[in-house]
Amino acid sequence: MAEIHFGSPQKKQFLHMDTGSSLTWTQCFPCSDCYAQKIYPKYRPAASITYRDAMCEDSHPKSNPHFAFDPLTRICTYQQHYLDETNIKGTLAQEMITVDTHDGGFKRVHGVYFGCNTLSDGSYFTGTGILGLGVGKYSIIGEFGSNFSFCLGEISEPKASHNLIPGEVQTYKDIRRPLSYEPTLCYKADTIERLEKMDVGFKFDGGAELSVNIHNIFIQQGPPEIRCLAIQNNKESFSHVIIGVIAMQGYNVGYDLSAKTAYINKQDCDM
Repeated sequence: MAEIHFGSPQKKQFLHMDTGSSLTWTQCFPCSDCYAQKIYPKYRPAASITYRDAMCEDSHPKSNPHFAFDPLTRICTYQQHYLDETNIKGTLAQEMITVDTHDGGFKRVHGVYFGCNTLSDGSYFTGTGILGLGVGKYSIIGEFGSNFSFCLGEISEPKASHNLIPGEVQTYKDIRRPLSYEPTLCYKADTIERLEKMDVGFKFDGGAELSVNIHNIFIQQGPPEIRCLAIQNNKESFSHVIIGVIAMQGYNVGYDLSAKTAYINKQDCDM
């Protein structure tokens, strides 16, 4: 998850990083139809001097099927259904957002679009919302200029840092090696350790390749000694392939929005 500050005065939010969606959202008080938050209280828009509801004339969401508008107030509302059966709805808003940078500083951006949820039924969530890192009209990555990258430390390590790096884009270079063990969905941990030097390769249209190691594609499932493949089949109605944050651990992922190009570089994100 990523720690980001919303509003003025600043309030911490712990957001699940989601590369498959573009809308960043958090649960807003009172949000009676929301899951119970285990860390930090629900966000209170009325307590922030920089919060404002997004007006439909400003954001033009009427072409997006997830958005609607009130013809009297011109306030935008949304509702969205995720592939994991989670449902959300709320008000589209704008707020000042502050993120820490890799050099110990911070970057503050005003008027960032985000969703202020009044309903969230995601029972598996442990944070306060979602950080939308997909490429879309309301994605937070478009708020940091044309160049932007993030670096993910080890997700299972609670002290690992997950840095947001505005303005930095690096290139990717690596070698793909094949997986030589008999394929199955789950392995014992000692087998995973023997596979540590093996990489799995993804090949993209245009010739680009991405090589990830065993720890980027297997996660603990059930007993501590069991590791299972963190790759899921697409549903028939969903034609896209999503490379999620499990696979991106230990990589600096950069976006050049003007060139519509992404870059992936192996990097120690905990430095």
